[in-house]
Amino acid sequence: MNWLLLQILRMLREREIKLKNVVSTSMDEGGVSRMEMDSFIAHITRYLLCFLARQMLLS
Repeated sequence: MNWLLLQILRMLREREIKLKNVVSTSMDEGGVSRMEMDSFIAHITRYLLCFLARQMLLS
């Protein structure tokens, strides 16, 4: 019983390390998640700048 539990815990730990590496890599410069976040921030920034410019022109 203890042997089986230790094997399961070891497998979970290995999976945790692999998942941590995948997530870490995706958030590195040039990683997919990082590029998506940068794109989202750029989109919101452009929208806000256009909105503020319109407000200034209308006032």
